[in-house]
Amino acid sequence: MQGLIKNFNSKRFLLIYLLIVAVLLGFMLQAQQPPVDHRILPEQLKPYLLSPPAELPSILLRRDDGYALTADWFNDKWSFVYFSHQQCAPDCLAVFSVLENLAARIADRDVQILLVRIHDLEQSLLLPEPLVQSSTEAIADPVLLASLGKTFDFWFFEDASGQVHQHHSLYVVDPNGRVYARMNPPFTSLAVHRLFNEVRRFYAVSE
Repeated sequence: MQGLIKNFNSKRFLLIYLLIVAVLLGFMLQAQQPPVDHRILPEQLKPYLLSPPAELPSILLRRDDGYALTADWFNDKWSFVYFSHQQCAPDCLAVFSVLENLAARIADRDVQILLVRIHDLEQSLLLPEPLVQSSTEAIADPVLLASLGKTFDFWFFEDASGQVHQHHSLYVVDPNGRVYARMNPPFTSLAVHRLFNEVRRFYAVSE
């Protein structure tokens, strides 16, 4: 009789153990699943919209005046974000020109421009004066930049000669603080403006 009870208890323990393992594996597999985008993306916006939008980390950027920018800085506004460095010319000059024109067209209480400096941390970017007045420039240290690179799908590297290689995409962050769209060069300020209007219209009906 005692043998039967012992055998029953052993089986019950094994079943409980297997159940716990199965539940834990289920949680792990669910956590590893990529987020699902339930939106129906318009064909013309599929090349630009991130699917799904990427949540910003609790970033902390430093401005030259000592002011800190956290993820809250992005809330309740649309933001254009561009990563650059002091020796970016000539590749960045076209992007600076586009941003300068955009600032004149749409930068207001609801739209802001952020330039993130990723190289030569003690030197400011060589920006056109109108862009200096209409944008925010901040600094990301290498550790933070690695985290931002994953969120923005941004990359850069410095070769043995000290030259920095990067892509020059322009990112759009939505008012909920998510990386919402990405525009790859070449582009014009008019094309970006038109695309941004389409993005905002889609956002208004899908969020």
